[in-house]
Amino acid sequence: MTEITNRLAELDEAVKNQFSDMKKIGYRIHSVFVHRGQATFGHYWIYINDMKQGVFRKYNDEYVTEVPYSEVFDDREDNTATPYFLVFVREDLANEYTDAVVRQPLSLQTEADKLSSIDSMES
Repeated sequence: MTEITNRLAELDEAVKNQFSDMKKIGYRIHSVFVHRGQATFGHYWIYINDMKQGVFRKYNDEYVTEVPYSEVFDDREDNTATPYFLVFVREDLANEYTDAVVRQPLSLQTEADKLSSIDSMES
């Protein structure tokens, strides 16, 4: 019995120290995928952390808006949106591994569409 007790103590100590070297590594949330609805239907959107600007953006269909942290981390009981997938990035590698999603501004997109339609008329 003493042998078993000693072995359990060794294993307990090993478990306590299993990740001790990782306690110095910080992680930041990069993105939060959200669903509102039921298993058979609903709506999805994503919050992405622009770490360089220090803001979260909500990408919801064709709309992109900056939102406060309180919206991203809304844990009120009456909130029916369910975060179902979180993406973390090591804090020391965040700037190297992430970049904000950039869309072409609507004014440039409109100009590009005009040029495209002119090109198609000339063909």
